[in-house]
Amino acid sequence: MSTKVNTRAPESRKCNRKIWLPVAYLKSFHKMGKANITCVSGCECEPLHIDGICKDREVSLTYMASMAVTQHAKCTVDGGDCSQSSFFKWK
Repeated sequence: MSTKVNTRAPESRKCNRKIWLPVAYLKSFHKMGKANITCVSGCECEPLHIDGICKDREVSLTYMASMAVTQHAKCTVDGGDCSQSSFFKWK
């Protein structure tokens, strides 16, 4: 799953620094997996590893993470499934 986002800072804060890109994902006790979020074009970032499995209780909750990305008008970010089984998913 890929998506394009504008990661440029507003004019008043524009510089060559990285910005924080928030990532929301579902964490659940039932049939969830792991994913790697990576920058594939336009911008650069370190991969973000997401674990959607909630082991300590039987709930499904939205979690937030963030990743530092370079500024670009058309930053393409991809979320690839890295679970060992196709039975599991991430959202």
